[in-house]
Amino acid sequence: MTDVTSLYWQQLAEFDDLQLPDKQFQLDWGQGRTQLQPWPKTFVLHEEQNPTGSIKDRGLAWQVSHALSQGRDQFVISSSGNAAASAAKAVSQADARLVVFVSPNVNQAKLAGWQKLAGVEVKFHPRPRSAAWRWAQQTGAYNLQASRDDQALVGYRTLAVHLYQQLQRVPDWVVMPVSSGAGLLGMMQGWQGLKLASPRVLAVQTAKIHPLAAKFDHEFEPVSHSLADGIVLRSNPRLEQLVEVVASSGGSAVAVSDQQIRAARQARKHFRQADQLGWESWAAWAGYDKFFAQTSVEQQTIVVISTGRMYG
Repeated sequence: MTDVTSLYWQQLAEFDDLQLPDKQFQLDWGQGRTQLQPWPKTFVLHEEQNPTGSIKDRGLAWQVSHALSQGRDQFVISSSGNAAASAAKAVSQADARLVVFVSPNVNQAKLAGWQKLAGVEVKFHPRPRSAAWRWAQQTGAYNLQASRDDQALVGYRTLAVHLYQQLQRVPDWVVMPVSSGAGLLGMMQGWQGLKLASPRVLAVQTAKIHPLAAKFDHEFEPVSHSLADGIVLRSNPRLEQLVEVVASSGGSAVAVSDQQIRAARQARKHFRQADQLGWESWAAWAGYDKFFAQTSVEQQTIVVISTGRMYG
């Protein structure tokens, strides 16, 4: 077995089907050391405690490490900010280069912590996903777009290991915000790889961006704005797969409005560490409130995944 360097890589070593990169390529900046905390009727997994502030650290750590082990050292990504922060952190630890395409409308506060890291170049473009795809075609750079690269799923298997180690059981439900769905799919692969039953999944999107939620939830009005601006993917190549995985788990998906997101935050503002949670996290809680409002949750173990910090 390949030597492992940290908790994250120890958790990935639980999966017999994975060939881990050699130790020299195992990037680690503290990703995955997040706290599972009891809140009333639920647990919250504080993925905003990852070093760059989001769950994306789990996915990008494997994705970039695996690519480096294959001899790749040029990368490109389009991002609303969170994935780019994780990719930039990874690349800054290696002798590699990353070009990040972001929308001119991106929350500038999300760029502050990583845009000046070594090897990182930021380019603003009105269609960042298309620009990143063209850049990859023209330069041969590895496109880290999570919705099209299966390696993007692998690191999220650690969610299953982490939750099982903390709870000593499989939760009944996992509630999580979803954009590309890589985190959801990777986590579900993790339960399968551990040869354990999977939890039901409640996927949460916004009334602005809701390709998955619209397949399950017909009780929302589409809008043109959302506080949860990390949920961005309107056209998702993994949509059919996501629908199948959510449905087969016995779960569902919902779309939430800004009013519901704000209400979820207001209702929990005095909870421990609530001030650390960003809008994507509060979207997940709004989804929890909406879905479970008329459903008994007594004696069920429900984990809400918090991801993304509050930016100015």
